[in-house]
Amino acid sequence: MQQTQQYDLNTDSTAYEYSQYKDCLGGKPGDHKPVRESAFPFPALMPNIRLGYRILKRGFDILASLCGLILLSPVFLVTAIMIYLDDPGPVFFLQDRNGLNGKVFRIIKFRSMVLNAPEQRFELETQNELDGPTFKIKNDPRVTRVGRFLRRTSIDELPQLVNILLGQMSVVGPRPLPTYETARLSALQRQRLLVKPGLTCYWQVSGRSDTSFEEWMEYDFRYIREQGIWTDLKLLLLTFPAVISGRGGVLGKQTTAGCSTHNTEKNEKKQHAGYLLFKRTSDIVCSMLGLLLSVPILLAVAVAIKIETPKNKVIFRQPRIGLNGTEFFCYKLTSMVPDAEKLLEELPEEEKEEFAQNFKLKNDPRITKVGRFIRKTSIDELPQLWNVLAGQMSLVGPRPPLLVEREAYGTHLAKVMSVRPGITGYWQVHGRSDTDFSERIRMAEYYIDHQGIGMDIRILFDTVKAVLTGAGAL
Repeated sequence: MQQTQQYDLNTDSTAYEYSQYKDCLGGKPGDHKPVRESAFPFPALMPNIRLGYRILKRGFDILASLCGLILLSPVFLVTAIMIYLDDPGPVFFLQDRNGLNGKVFRIIKFRSMVLNAPEQRFELETQNELDGPTFKIKNDPRVTRVGRFLRRTSIDELPQLVNILLGQMSVVGPRPLPTYETARLSALQRQRLLVKPGLTCYWQVSGRSDTSFEEWMEYDFRYIREQGIWTDLKLLLLTFPAVISGRGGVLGKQTTAGCSTHNTEKNEKKQHAGYLLFKRTSDIVCSMLGLLLSVPILLAVAVAIKIETPKNKVIFRQPRIGLNGTEFFCYKLTSMVPDAEKLLEELPEEEKEEFAQNFKLKNDPRITKVGRFIRKTSIDELPQLWNVLAGQMSLVGPRPPLLVEREAYGTHLAKVMSVRPGITGYWQVHGRSDTDFSERIRMAEYYIDHQGIGMDIRILFDTVKAVLTGAGAL
């Protein structure tokens, strides 16, 4: 039998360990006699202590946390506004946790619960759905509307980038437990404190709260045994799809077994309301930043338009159909010659028929040289950031139909316009002008049926790729 490595984890004595965790070590209540190392019936875990790995891991932690804090600052701002509007009070939640070798540090999270959540916990103790010393309730009544969304998407964990920068945590490592939960761990389970805690690890990508506490500890032990550069890289890559899909989170893998249809629908409405609030707040912040950053581009294009077609207006206003069928003016940079509508009547019958079917022409003679460039790069869409800021559009959503397309949409129009139209959407990243009109409608309805933060993030990333490659552009 292998002996257990002994270490100081802020415990009073080995005798205390023996008394407190008799089930693990073998003993009976009230037996406080000292225990020799050989009495522990489990092997010691040996973390990776190679200097090269430790230096590389710490360097990556510093770089990743710095870049994350800078790049995600708009998300921090949006989230802070959402939290305060939903439940006025502190934006951040601070809690004492145990880190490397049991050292206590204060973890930083976005607040996802009501202000008096700690006091309410004692009243809910009997509803705990996890075994072991941890406390979790899938439908925790203390969690706010915004909090449910933040937890499902793991956005509430982002402030821990500060803990990583300070060296209290790492990007990859076992999750740090609150001090009062660590105090209830057995001597075997305390071996998880041999490595620095992290944002993500095997538990986060393998079920999270849908796993038992014993399985959770096994995942942490597995990481300690396999700890290394490739293990960390693998876990990072697995974390992204887990976060985007919401898989494994407290709300990510709920089942309806034992729940009434009424409660299920109520929870879905709350989650959808949180998504809509986050989406609108993101639209406001991102459109404001986008308009500020795009000023030089807009000025340069405005000059180019005036040089090529002096009689043209720089901004083109076009009536479109928006949310719930309301009409609004959609703004674009002018990409066609003056009197483009009049020239449409002079086109050959074949091109008129093409326009009647798809309301677009692949080789439209009315488009200027500057217009072809700004359409290919989607720069012509930048003024629609003002429509987004005004609440007439969103960053992601179905394209707003033209007034002349109302009849062509038919009975589909009500569903397509049940959400805010967007600058980019599922259609833009799956063919764009290479698809026909009926396919465009099907893609819009598919987005509405599957909309969520994960879908929106994927579309935004795919949009950047489509713009850079010119895929589907006219």
